[in-house]
Amino acid sequence: MEIRQISQNGKGSFKAFENDQEVGTLDYTWDNKNTMLLNHTGVIPAYEGKGIAKKLVMESVAYARQQNLKILPRCPYAEKLFERSAEIQDVLYKSQL
Repeated sequence: MEIRQISQNGKGSFKAFENDQEVGTLDYTWDNKNTMLLNHTGVIPAYEGKGIAKKLVMESVAYARQQNLKILPRCPYAEKLFERSAEIQDVLYKSQL
């Protein structure tokens, strides 16, 4: 499996490919120059249950770490993954309230 990042005009995606077929995507936008909003994660039905959505979120986490960014998960899947995974809390955006 290969994951590619595509970014332009303030939004982008991480796309998962298997044998050159797109099998999953994680769409994001920017809240500001330091915060990515994870908006939607989807996997085609034939590939559901194979951990592709998690791999896409983890790729966004790796990118956030490399670029010194924070992530604000808006997608229900990404929100649950962040709630359950202590090892990725370092990139989770936390409100200053």
